[in-house]
Amino acid sequence: MNSNIKSTPDLRMIPLGLFSIGVGLFIVGGEFYGAGLSVGAYIAFGLFTAGLGALITGFWAFRADNVFGGVAQSVIGLLFASFAMYDWLFFPSAKDPYVDLAWAAAAAAIVVGIISFASFKAKIPRLASVTLVMLCLFLVFLWAANAFHAPTMLQVSGVIAILTAIMAWIGGLIRLLASLGS
Repeated sequence: MNSNIKSTPDLRMIPLGLFSIGVGLFIVGGEFYGAGLSVGAYIAFGLFTAGLGALITGFWAFRADNVFGGVAQSVIGLLFASFAMYDWLFFPSAKDPYVDLAWAAAAAAIVVGIISFASFKAKIPRLASVTLVMLCLFLVFLWAANAFHAPTMLQVSGVIAILTAIMAWIGGLIRLLASLGS
């Protein structure tokens, strides 16, 4: 057997991650836009669903020899789960939670930006790359909203999150339909 031949990565798990991230971003986007969601829905569905779904997808992708999918989904899942844990456990008692969230959003934006950049080199659909860029843009606006105490920036980040959710769902649907056809 020739060891120079690489198999095509298994992509069957990708719809799970994209659908989970889409749900999380849609609910987070609604919260930031000002839809008045309860904190429980925001944390449980918005952050835990996205975090756990993406993390499971990332582990599955690594197992299936899909390194880019594993890294991207695992990192994004951990970021969502970390935001959930912070909002649930530490936000109410933090000295200045907006400074904390600004630093966390900045770090997350940098990491997602790096993954976005790498996605253009990876052999993934351009829609997925654009979705990652939109996720990075959401995090940049989230950083700005918290760093500068700008409610308008928070609303803009909410709109970007909702649009990114829709793109993630479309990407998940395309990948799911492609896996049904094979």
